[in-house]
Amino acid sequence: MSLLAGFDFVTEISQETILKLIKNNLQIGGMPATPPFEVMLPFSAGTATGTAHLIITDLQLDLVADKMAHLILSFDTGSVMVTAPLALTVYPLDGNITVDMALALVAVAGQPGQLQLSPDLPNATCTVNFSAQASTAIATALAGKPVTPAAFKTAATQAITQFVHGVAPPSLPLKFTVVPGMDGTLQPSLVFEQLEVHCIPNPSRSMQALGLFGILLKANHGHGDHTLKTATAITAAHDGVCVSISPQAFRALVFCPGVASALGTTVAKLPTSCGSAGGLDAQGVTLTSVVDSFGNQQIDINGTATKSGPCYDASASFHGTIQLSLSGSTLTPHVNVDDPIVDISIPWYCILAAPFVLGPLGIAITSSITLIGPAIAGSLLGDALRNALGSGLPGIGTGGLTFFTVTGVSITTEGLTIQGTVPLSVATSQFSRRLTLTGSVTTSSSVKIDSGIFHTKVWCMPEAKDYPYDEYTQQQEGTYTLSGTMVPLPLTPVLTLNATGVPAVSLSGSSGTVQIPNVDCYFPAPLGSGGAKVNQMVHIDYTISGGTVHLKNRVAEGNYAVWLTAQAKDASGQPVKDGSSELQTFEFVQFEGHHMEIGGGYAADVQTCAALLAQWVQRISSDYKIYQKVPIWVEVNYPAPDELVAYIRDLVALGIPEVDNVLGTIKAVHGNSFNRAIFSPAASQGVAKKIGGKVGEVAHTG
Repeated sequence: MSLLAGFDFVTEISQETILKLIKNNLQIGGMPATPPFEVMLPFSAGTATGTAHLIITDLQLDLVADKMAHLILSFDTGSVMVTAPLALTVYPLDGNITVDMALALVAVAGQPGQLQLSPDLPNATCTVNFSAQASTAIATALAGKPVTPAAFKTAATQAITQFVHGVAPPSLPLKFTVVPGMDGTLQPSLVFEQLEVHCIPNPSRSMQALGLFGILLKANHGHGDHTLKTATAITAAHDGVCVSISPQAFRALVFCPGVASALGTTVAKLPTSCGSAGGLDAQGVTLTSVVDSFGNQQIDINGTATKSGPCYDASASFHGTIQLSLSGSTLTPHVNVDDPIVDISIPWYCILAAPFVLGPLGIAITSSITLIGPAIAGSLLGDALRNALGSGLPGIGTGGLTFFTVTGVSITTEGLTIQGTVPLSVATSQFSRRLTLTGSVTTSSSVKIDSGIFHTKVWCMPEAKDYPYDEYTQQQEGTYTLSGTMVPLPLTPVLTLNATGVPAVSLSGSSGTVQIPNVDCYFPAPLGSGGAKVNQMVHIDYTISGGTVHLKNRVAEGNYAVWLTAQAKDASGQPVKDGSSELQTFEFVQFEGHHMEIGGGYAADVQTCAALLAQWVQRISSDYKIYQKVPIWVEVNYPAPDELVAYIRDLVALGIPEVDNVLGTIKAVHGNSFNRAIFSPAASQGVAKKIGGKVGEVAHTG
C-alpha cells in the first residue's frame, strides 16, 4: 500500500467524520437530516396518484469506490396513500433507500480558487429496497387492483429519486484553495496547485476514508495515481484524520523554510540542496550544503561545512537526526548530532592550534542543527496542518488548530504522517413522536334577540350613564384536524369531549350528537348583576370526515367550554403509541352562544378608570409594599386568556377597597373574553384559584 500514491500532500478523513458532516449539513424540510425524521412526497404509478410517507430511522454511509459513496436511509412504518382513481393505503412499509452519489469538489460562488466538498445529489441514482414483509404487504394491498407490485416498486423508486434530486446539495465545511500553474504554499495558508477527492474503500466502514490528494509543487503537476492507495493510514478508532506530506514537498515547504528561519536568512541564500548559495556563515562556520531525508521514525540531516583561519583550512561532513514526539498536542523535536568528520590542513608551525579548531567546529555544527529542529516542528504544526482539513471546520484555519487534536506522528521513507482526531457532535433530531389538533371556532350565524340601555356608574366616573347594548345569539362551529409527526399515516382519530370534572363522552361513527352533563354555562344578561350562570346538560352536534371533526353548539345553551381529546389508530387499526403509551392530544373548545355588545363609550370609560387606578397605586407604591406591583391594563380587544387572567390576579393581589367595582366593570367590558379567561387552561391549572373569592363572585354569580 502506498502512503501518498505519488502525490505531495494527502489528507484522509474517516467515514465516521464524513457521515457526521453530512448529517449536520444535509437539510430535509429545513432541518438537519439527523434521524429520526420523516418525509412526505408525491407518488404516481400509472393512473394511480397519491402521497408517500416515510419515517427515516437511520442514516449510514459507505465510501465505495473512487468518488462514489452510498448514502443509506433506513425507514419503517411507511405508507403510500393512493387517492385516485381509487382510495387505497399500502401499509406498513419498511426497508432502506440507497442513494448512489459522487463526492465532488465544487467551485464556491464568488470566491475564485475556492473549492468545497459537496455530495452530488442532483445526479444521484436511488434504489428502494423493501423488506420481505413490506413486499408481502404490497402484494396483499394491490391484489386485484390495476397497479401491479412491480409497477408500485418502480413508482416508489421514481418518487424517491425525484425527491432526492430536489434536495439542495449540502456544502460540507471542507473548503480548499487551489491555484493551478503555481507552486502551492503552506504558509500563511495551505494552497494547492492541484487537488482531487477519492474514496478509500474497505469492506469495514471503520476502515473507510475520504482522501484529498493534493499536488503542491508545480513541477509535479499531473503526478500521482490514487488507485495505488489501497488502505487508509488513519489509526484513531473514532473521529480519525491524518495528514501526510512527501519528502520532496517537505523539503521545499517545511525543511528549507525552517532552516532559513532558524539561521536568520532566506531560502535563496541557503546552500544546496535548499538554495543556490555557495555557502552560508552560521555559528562561526560556513555551511556548504544541508540535505534532509526521511528515515525510520526520524528526519536525517546531512551536510558539509568549512572553517578557516590564519593557520588552517578545515572541512567537515556531519550527520544529525531529528525525532518528533508528542507531548499533549504539541510536537516536540529531539535533536541528536554525531561527531563531525573533519579534514583539516594545518602547517607544522600551527599544529598546537588543532584542538582549538576541532572543538569550535563541532560546537558550531551541533548548534546549527539544534536550531533547525524546533523550526521544523513549529512549521509542521503552524503551517502544514493549518487548513489541512479545509478552512470550513470550526477551529481550523488562520485561528489555529484547537479543533484538531494531534494524536501521533510517524516518519517513513515515503512520507511524514501526522495523526489526529476531529471530534464532531451531531445535531439532535428536531422531530418527536406526537399528535396535534389544529383548528378554531367560527361564527356561522348571528341573530339579534334584544336591545336596551345599561344604566350604570363606572366606579371612577362622576355620575351614572346610559350605555346602549345589543344582545345576540350565535351559531358557532369548531373545526379541528388531527395530524401527527413521526407517526404512521393515515391516522384514524379516536375522539372524546368532556367538561372540567365531567367524564369524557366518545364521538362514535361519522356523525351524531353528544350530551355532556353538569357543564357551567354563562349568559351575559342581566348586565346589572354581571350575567348569569347555569349548570346544565349541553348538546354538541358533530361530523367526522377523515382526520377532521366539525362541532356545533346549541345557541340556547349559552357560553361554555369543553375539552376535545384525540387519540389515533394507524392503517391497520392499531393504537398509535410512543413506546408503550398511547399518544394523545387535546384542544380547548369554547362556544359563545350568547354575546353582548355595550356601546356608548363604555369601554373607553372603563379604560379611563383603569388608568386612574394605575396612577393612584403608583403614587402610594413607595409607602405600602403591597402596592408595589402595578397591574398593566389589558386592552379591550379580544386579549389572550392568559393575559387577562394575569391582570385579574394582580388586581386582586392589591387588596384595595375598589377591587369589587373594578372587577365588575372588567367582566362587563371584556364580555365573553372574561369567560374565555376563566375557562382557559391557565385558570384551570391554578391561576384562577389564586385570584380568590372576588373573581369567583363576578365570574360565576348571577
